[in-house]
Amino acid sequence: MKTAYKLSLIIFNVLLLVAFITNIIFNYFPSIHQSFQNAFGGSGACLPLEIYWKVYLLQVLISPIGAVVITPFVLIGFIEEESNEKEKKMKDWKGDKNSIYKTIGASNHTNEDRAENDYYATDPIAIDKLLKVEQPSKYIWECACGEGHLADRLKAYGYTIFATDIVNRGGYCFAHEKDFLEGEEKCYESWDILTNPPYKYAKEFVLKALERVAEGRKVYMFLKLTFLEGKARYQELFSKYPPKNIYVFSERVLCAKNGEFEKMKAGGGSAVAYAWFVWEKGFQGKTIIDWI
Repeated sequence: MKTAYKLSLIIFNVLLLVAFITNIIFNYFPSIHQSFQNAFGGSGACLPLEIYWKVYLLQVLISPIGAVVITPFVLIGFIEEESNEKEKKMKDWKGDKNSIYKTIGASNHTNEDRAENDYYATDPIAIDKLLKVEQPSKYIWECACGEGHLADRLKAYGYTIFATDIVNRGGYCFAHEKDFLEGEEKCYESWDILTNPPYKYAKEFVLKALERVAEGRKVYMFLKLTFLEGKARYQELFSKYPPKNIYVFSERVLCAKNGEFEKMKAGGGSAVAYAWFVWEKGFQGKTIIDWI
């Protein structure tokens, strides 16, 4: 509409300008005026030049054609301009309508495809921060280990690690390929489970982990804070099995698509908030939230 509005103004004013120039020519060259009349008929006279500029201005201001044709476009143009201004103010910090969804980690709103098998490697600093507030069992099953970023850091701290994943991506601690959601085998009594699960199956990973660990043992899940939301999660998980602790990271922790940390840093890092969710099998008290 804005284009039509501008175009109508241009056409209208061009027509007035053509009439103005034609009147000048006819005043200075009567022979041309006479030839024009002979060719097309009519016996109209030219306006004197000294008053034509006043008529020209008057036509622009009060012309019925201008009022009827242009006014609606003027109004539409103003409305559209106001709408665009409001939309501009509502844009987020990048001016990208999708970026708010990226910020909260809503994967179906991002520009890029999700990583294959939802593989997002976790910066090992997440382990360093966790161990300042928790003392997991010395025996840990890392059930979605990726390339071993978390498992290798735990091993460096002296933990015994059983590292599995649905895909063998290598890594120092990798044991074998295993779909964690398949099978019914239990953990040994002294084992905890710790991982950053594929987010689209996070609820299923938590439930399966609680099913597999022994009473009193713990499940550590590195998850987005948005995992707290959702009716299904509340009904199927949180209302029945509340976390004992949730440790929110006070600084951003990177989760790199396909383990490409350098590429992620070059792109500006992460705007997603994460936390360690800690379940203790059998716990039914109030969840404690803290910051690390």
